Amino acid sequence: MRLTAIKLSGFKSFVEPTTVRFPSNMMGIVGPNGCGKSNIIDAVRWVMGESSARQLRGESMSDVIFSGSSARKPVTTATVELMFDNSDGRAGGEYASYSEISVRRQVSRDGQSAYFLNGTRCRRKDITDLFLGTGLGPRSYAIIEQGMISQIVEARPEELRAFLEEAAGISRYKERRRETENRIRHTRENLERLADLREEVGKQLEKLKRQARAAERYRKLKARYREDEARLTALRWRETTRQAETRQKELQQVENQLQSALADQRAAEKELESLRQQQHEAGETASKIQAELYEVAGEIARLEQSIEHQRDIRQRQQTEYDETEHQLNELKQHLILDKAQVSQTTELIAELTPRLETARDEEKTFAQALETAEQALIDWQQRWQEHQHTASQAANRAELLRQRIEHLDDRMGRAAERLQVLRSQNDDQALEKLQADQAAAKDGAERSAQALREAREAAETGRREISGQRTRIESLRNDLETARARRHEHAARLDSLRLLNRQPDEQGEAAEWLSKHGEDPASRLLERIRVTEARWTAAVEHVLADWLQGVASERLEALADAEPPALGLAVFAADQDASAPAGTLASHVRGAGALSALLARVQCVENLAEARAKSGQLDPEISLITPDGTWMGRGWLRQPALEADRSGLLQREEEIRTLQREISADENRIGELQSELKEARSQLQQVEQMLHKREAAIHQAERERAQAQGRISTLDSRLEALQRQRSQAAEEIDALERRQHEDGQAVATARGELQEALAAMEQAEQGREPLRGEKTQLDSAREQARARYRQQRELREEVSLKLESSRAGLDSLRQAIARIDNQVGQLQNRYMELSEALAQGDEPVQMQQKERDQLLERRLAVETRLRDARQSLEELEASWREQDKARQAAASSAEEVRERQQQLQLALHETRLRAETLSERITELGGQPDDLLAELPENAETGQYQQELEQLEARIRKLEPVNLAAIEEHDTEAERKAYLDRQHADLEEAMETLEKAIGRIDRDSRTRFRETFEQVNKNMQTLFPRLFGGGHGHLEMVGEDWLSAGVAIMARPPGKRIARIHLMSGGEKALTAVAFVFAIFNLNPAPFCLLDEVDAPLDDANVGRFSDMVREMSDQVQFLLVTHNKVTMEVTHQMLGVTMREPGVSRIVSVDLDRAVALAES
Repeated sequence: MRLTAIKLSGFKSFVEPTTVRFPSNMMGIVGPNGCGKSNIIDAVRWVMGESSARQLRGESMSDVIFSGSSARKPVTTATVELMFDNSDGRAGGEYASYSEISVRRQVSRDGQSAYFLNGTRCRRKDITDLFLGTGLGPRSYAIIEQGMISQIVEARPEELRAFLEEAAGISRYKERRRETENRIRHTRENLERLADLREEVGKQLEKLKRQARAAERYRKLKARYREDEARLTALRWRETTRQAETRQKELQQVENQLQSALADQRAAEKELESLRQQQHEAGETASKIQAELYEVAGEIARLEQSIEHQRDIRQRQQTEYDETEHQLNELKQHLILDKAQVSQTTELIAELTPRLETARDEEKTFAQALETAEQALIDWQQRWQEHQHTASQAANRAELLRQRIEHLDDRMGRAAERLQVLRSQNDDQALEKLQADQAAAKDGAERSAQALREAREAAETGRREISGQRTRIESLRNDLETARARRHEHAARLDSLRLLNRQPDEQGEAAEWLSKHGEDPASRLLERIRVTEARWTAAVEHVLADWLQGVASERLEALADAEPPALGLAVFAADQDASAPAGTLASHVRGAGALSALLARVQCVENLAEARAKSGQLDPEISLITPDGTWMGRGWLRQPALEADRSGLLQREEEIRTLQREISADENRIGELQSELKEARSQLQQVEQMLHKREAAIHQAERERAQAQGRISTLDSRLEALQRQRSQAAEEIDALERRQHEDGQAVATARGELQEALAAMEQAEQGREPLRGEKTQLDSAREQARARYRQQRELREEVSLKLESSRAGLDSLRQAIARIDNQVGQLQNRYMELSEALAQGDEPVQMQQKERDQLLERRLAVETRLRDARQSLEELEASWREQDKARQAAASSAEEVRERQQQLQLALHETRLRAETLSERITELGGQPDDLLAELPENAETGQYQQELEQLEARIRKLEPVNLAAIEEHDTEAERKAYLDRQHADLEEAMETLEKAIGRIDRDSRTRFRETFEQVNKNMQTLFPRLFGGGHGHLEMVGEDWLSAGVAIMARPPGKRIARIHLMSGGEKALTAVAFVFAIFNLNPAPFCLLDEVDAPLDDANVGRFSDMVREMSDQVQFLLVTHNKVTMEVTHQMLGVTMREPGVSRIVSVDLDRAVALAES
């Protein structure tokens, strides 16, 4: 697995799309300071998942995006892609079969970062998993940046251990162990919550079991109640169905009579249709004549418009003729002027041409003088650069010494700060504070446990309240269902009665006539009249039979003068009731208005015998009537009609009023029940919301308790770490104090050398003055030559501009003369055309006037024909109206029969509606009428089942209130309890499996780490003397447990005692760290290794040994070396130069050293 290329775009200083290719295993990356070499190393770490901007030398992750330069704008995204050759299949998992692997990362300024594997978007974890165990990663031992060598040698033992873990390939084990520990922690928390839930559900299940038994008894009684109610309803349905059959037979007889009446009506309508056809034909004839008249009138209008148009055209032609003549005269004058100007311009061009040639010759002479002056300045610049080079060497030496002094001062300052920090870490206050925080955390954990217990008790109270509210809601639902059924029955009866009492002509001609004259068709006597004693209802209805459908009016006189409706109408004055004589029918009636006088002439008797006895003594206008409606007068007797339905109009109207009151009461009761049900549901919702909040409080308390326990564990770890840190700080203080002394001596030496460099700079400065005086004289001579050349060039340009302008003007004049000649020809042609048109005169207009007079005569003849056709049409319309009156008479006769049919239909509809209502109720109760009747005995009566229903209802009321949802809730809770038991068993099994997995991971990690440590230590002991030319170096374990023990590097350079690595010099530290890294590479070589100026602190001898080792290891490992050292450059196969010719923008230049050497030798 090799790194073949890096593609960068918008990353730091690589703003342009750049591809860096690595064809060999020894690549050198060179270039000046600040040109962007280390940005290539940062790009590799960034793609591999580095998430810390500080590790990439930035403040935030957006700092990796090119932020612009003096000549370029910032870009919005940065992209880096690594290309790997995986032909050896080293990449594990699903990517082992790919010969090439691409890893890409891109980020935008809004902070959105995306990763891609082989072009497919993935997670950061997928990238890190791909490289786990290979030695690659954002902070692995395979990528050594500037300053990282010092971090390795000064790292704590546990940090050095991380390098060995990556080499051992157990980083993936640690990741699996961390995930397993998280799962174990979550599993324990789940087990605790499950234990609480199981206990809570067990209590709830026992309570629901008792409620479920009561609910089951309640349901059985309700089922029996529904069965008996269904049988009772089936008996009532049978009675209603028989009534419907009887009324159906009566309706059939009336329909036969209606068919005969309709036949007469259709004959009249047929004759009417014949007249309508004749009327239509006469109308079409009149329409055709009318269309002919319109056509003649349109033609006359067209001719008149054409005559006017011809006159307008002649006027426009005369105007255009005059304008054309005037334009011809103007164009001829312009043509004379343009030809004179052409002669003048030709003379000017002949004068300017020789002047231009003279100006060009003089310009060349002045240009040669300017070139001579500039060459003198170039010679001076070369002398000045040689002097500057000498001065800059002294300045560079001084600057290097200043930087050396600043570096040493800075290191001494950081060491002093570090000493202060270390001494403060040994302060007992931090230890005491941690111990106090630990005690406070334990108190917080106890408070969280108490809050959890209180929250669980509150939740149990909420569940009991919810159960009570659900019982109440079920009871309200039953009451609401009963009220709605009662209202439905009353509404059905009310609709039937209203249909029976409906005015037949409310929607007909009479209603239209009343509305037209400002009266209300619905203000009928039937709605106004009230019978004070019910037994006289039949008598009142018999006397007022022809008036009950009549309409009361305040404007009786105005209606009498109006044209009456075709079908007739009864109207009476809506006066207030007058006092009625005792014993008359009027004394039993209220609201009859002007009809009270009619009722006052009817006296009441108890029976027919009394009526006969009094009839001989009656006045002619007085009559007698009995309660059953038998009406007798002097010499006459009138019996009431026998109808299938005993109740008449007034009785039905009274029943309608009663039903309206009952429906209003039903509506009020339904509204009250709906309000109560809504309120109960709202209360249930509030209680459920409160329970939800209480359960959330339980979860919150559980989280707080877990957080408190986690904080206690964290504080324990911190306390242990602080004690280890105090011990390590004491050792580091001794080392820092010794290094402070060494740096002080080095600063004094560097300051002496700085004074020598400053003296050399002063001497160089004194030699600059003569050169500056010479440059002033040369600058003056050049400026004089440049001024003369500029003046002559401006003169030449002026003459050239005048000559070109004159030539362009001459061309324009010649084109204008040609254009005017063309326009003169066109205007002369148009002038001739207009002359010919004006010579024709008014002949076309006279011909059109003659044609218009002929059309006027034709229009008079067509108008006469139209009047005759319209007269014939009016005669046919009169005949049609006479025949229509005959049809209306036949229709009135058929309407009387139809009214009787409608009454029977209404009665039948009411009976069937009652039967349907009963059938629907039976269906709601879960049965079918025929099936229920088949099960009942022939002598079954409704009273028996009504009594049984009342007894069952009493038993049901004794059981109420009942929680009907208890059975379902019990089953649900039982299932939940079983599920929780299974879940508890599964979690315990999972816990055992996870603990076994932790044991296996620990065993494997311990074995692999021990083997790796021993092998790396062996490699360290071999490589250390090779790099140092002697001495000894090895690794030591800091601790006894192979799973957690740290690693320390012990080194003994040639001729020195063994010491810890941080006590050695900078070069010794670098070589020791390189020996450690290469020891790891010998065991588990990463696919490639990036070394950024690792050789900077080494002298030439050590660099040579370092380079030899890199060359030797390059057979197995691909090395990318960022370096300024020529010795290191020599061992590379190919070098990549990073340049910054454009400020702020890095570019790549590649050099193949092997090929370059071969070319040099050839």
